[in-house]
Amino acid sequence: MKNYLFKKKLLHKLFLISFGLILSISLLIACEFIVRFLFLNINFQSSQRTLLKKNVFGTTYGLRPNFTGISFGSSIVTNNLGFRKNSNPFDPKKPA
Repeated sequence: MKNYLFKKKLLHKLFLISFGLILSISLLIACEFIVRFLFLNINFQSSQRTLLKKNVFGTTYGLRPNFTGISFGSSIVTNNLGFRKNSNPFDPKKPA
């Protein structure tokens, strides 16, 4: 009898925990879909819109090749691959 009650309580607790996890995950997924469908505008984080190009790295944005633009209030220049040109030359002997 005591063993039966213990198993019943254990099953009840496991059910509540699993139900809570499934509900939490479902709510997170629902919120993700709501945000993706309602807020289609992407915040470009203070970068000039024309500086960014769609689908550069798969389905994500990247910098436009051979372009000059403003990012975070500073002028930046990109090379032919779409990477930023650095005005300070890289010195491999200098410690980080």
